[in-house]
Amino acid sequence: MRTPHRRHINHEDSQPNPALPIITIIKPKTLVATARLCFPLGSAIAAMLAQLASPAAQAAEACYWDNNGTMAGFGTAAGTWAAPTTGSATQGWGTSATGVVVPVSVTTATNDAINFGNGATGLAARTITVSGTVSAENITFASGSGAIVLSGGSITTPTNSHLSEISRNSSP
Repeated sequence: MRTPHRRHINHEDSQPNPALPIITIIKPKTLVATARLCFPLGSAIAAMLAQLASPAAQAAEACYWDNNGTMAGFGTAAGTWAAPTTGSATQGWGTSATGVVVPVSVTTATNDAINFGNGATGLAARTITVSGTVSAENITFASGSGAIVLSGGSITTPTNSHLSEISRNSSP
């Protein structure tokens, strides 16, 4: 029988790198033996892992179109929604419901809630160009927005998505 070659590592000379993930190696025979003993538990764990890996299990992001930088509100409906959308002080998706954070570069997903404004704080009327194919779960136009046109491209949504306008309050 042949003896495998082994390499000696002096652990005193090596420093751990905190940026690298820690990897645990499990012998295949041990894993199979454990799975056989705990089949119901193993099946439950596998089902949970599959569910966590699905796009629906990932947390949805509320994204707000904003093109006025850190000023309160959202500015004018202008710019390009792409995959990814380049975020800047002049256009893009932000996560602030008040529009006070400069948008960052974002690729929207089919589990993201897309907002053009928030309630009575909307966007001034203009056109946002959709470039290529983008995604969204729900698209909401704030009641305080002017006429917003989404032009060009395609928007992919799941079958249970919603397109809505936040109701305007009317006095009797």
